[in-house]
Amino acid sequence: MIVFDCTGDRGSMEKSIQLLQQGGKLVFVGIINDHISLFDPDLHRREATILASRNSTAPEHHKVLEAMESGRIDVSDWPIECVGPDAMDKRFPAWLHREAGVVKSVIDWAK
Repeated sequence: MIVFDCTGDRGSMEKSIQLLQQGGKLVFVGIINDHISLFDPDLHRREATILASRNSTAPEHHKVLEAMESGRIDVSDWPIECVGPDAMDKRFPAWLHREAGVVKSVIDWAK
C-alpha cells in the first residue's frame, strides 16, 4: 500500500503514518517550510518506507497529462470517486476509511 500526502500541512503529514499498512510506503509530495515529526514506534511497527517527491516541472506535468489523455497511461482502473458539493457531506465519512476502496476523491464544483 502506498499513501501519498500532497497537502503540505504539518498535521496531515505527521498523521499520515497512521494510514499505512504493514510494509507500506509513505510519499510526501507536498512541501512545507517546517519540521515534521513521526512517532518512531509507528514507523518501525509498520516497517514503513518514507519517500519524498520533488516538484515536477510544467513540461513534465504536461507530458504526463498528454499520456493520460491519449490512453498511453491507462487510468481506468484507478479508484476515483467524483461527486458534486451537494453529495460531499454524505460521501466524505466513507473517504476516511480504507475499506471504502476510494484512493482519490474529487469534488467537482461545477456539478
